[in-house]
Parts: sequence; C-alpha cells; structure tokens
Amino acid sequence: MQRFERMIELIFVLSDREVIEVQQVEKDGKSESYLLIAEEVPKDLRSMLGELRQLIGLTHRNRHRITDRVTNLKDDEISIQTRSVMAMMEFMARGVEVPAEHLKDGWVIDYGLQSSGGEAAKELIPFRMRSSKERPPNAFAAVRYKDNWYFIDHADITSKRALSLIIVLFRLQAPTPAGAAPILTLPAG
Repeated sequence: MQRFERMIELIFVLSDREVIEVQQVEKDGKSESYLLIAEEVPKDLRSMLGELRQLIGLTHRNRHRITDRVTNLKDDEISIQTRSVMAMMEFMARGVEVPAEHLKDGWVIDYGLQSSGGEAAKELIPFRMRSSKERPPNAFAAVRYKDNWYFIDHADITSKRALSLIIVLFRLQAPTPAGAAPILTLPAG
C-alpha cells in the first residue's frame, strides 16, 4: 500500500506544480487521453518526477497515451486499469460515518466501521467522511442531508486527496464534450 500512496502523493504534487497533466484529444472521432510531462521541470521536482517515472514504468518521453491494454504496449503508452469510478465510490462509501440512529433503523449497512470501532478496517479505506447534527466549523467539503451534516475535515489530508482523486478519475471516464462551456470552480467558505 505504501508504494501506491507514494505514487498518488507524487501525482498530486507534480500536477499541482504543473509538471504533469492529463489531456483529452479528439482523434478519428474518438477521445484519447494523454499523460503530458512538462519540458522544463523545476530542479526541486526532478527527483520526484524520476521517482514517479520509475514507479509507473514511464520512459523518458514527455507524452504518453493512456490505454487500458496490458500487452504489446509501445514505449509512448502507459496502461492504466482501474475499477470503475462507481466501484471506487462504493468502496469509499464505507468510510462515511453514519449516524447511530440510521444504523439502528436499518437505513444503511454497517461495514464494521461504526458499531464495532473497526480500527483495522479504517486503515484500509483512505477516506473518512464525518457526520454531525451541527454544521461543521472547519470543513473542506460539507453537505446537509436528512438533518445531518456530512463533511470532510479540512485537516484530513488523506480524505481530501481521495476525494480529489475520485473527481480526476471521474473526469477521465466522462470527459467534457467538445464545445462545452468551461467549468469555473470557486472556493467556498
């Protein structure tokens, strides 16, 4: 698990610093995805990029087509196979802190994270969404549903990254159609 976590950490840092990005390209009526690596990489990030290249088996090219094939890969291709985004969301849902009354009333399934403490299971799920009757004061993201607030605490870096990764993967699987208006994201709070 440490190798995967390190890879995700490197992807976040390098994408935040605009060293890597995923680009969608229309080709022959099909959408293709490419992992692009900047031509000029800041000195302090070169070792991180080298580590990422080694972890995921990238050549020293700066453009890799993302494919789901696992055999007969060209040196300018990278194979990425994931579970469906829906399957990942279902897995992450196990990290949602469910109000006790919802468990008691049988509204949700108890995966052992609630009633039994489930400390071992919590370690396997890199996502934690808390719940509260009161609006959370320090939330990264929050939504109110049926008299409860569900939120990711601003200090919970792992959960924030997991949510961001799901959003990135969702966008990869469901790219914006050509000609669609750009999405403007504004910080809330």
